[in-house]
Amino acid sequence: MYELETMGFAKSEVSEHSLKLKNIAVKSKGLSGRALRKLPFLAHALMVKTPTVSLDKFLEAMCRTVDKQREEIDNLINGV
Repeated sequence: MYELETMGFAKSEVSEHSLKLKNIAVKSKGLSGRALRKLPFLAHALMVKTPTVSLDKFLEAMCRTVDKQREEIDNLINGV
């Protein structure tokens, strides 16, 4: 975080993955510890479905998994 802050959160080739991870962390705010622990596993199992994956694709899968977790929580709250 310190490195990103000193760069002013500027997007560059070097900071691209770190910024994606920061955005995932921001989107994950409010999720339970249990849900957070499951995110990498769920991202790989539900979104990737291959033995190996690039970091960029894994971060995209993590982002989609956070969205899916939020959607499931909203459905539980709204009784859907």
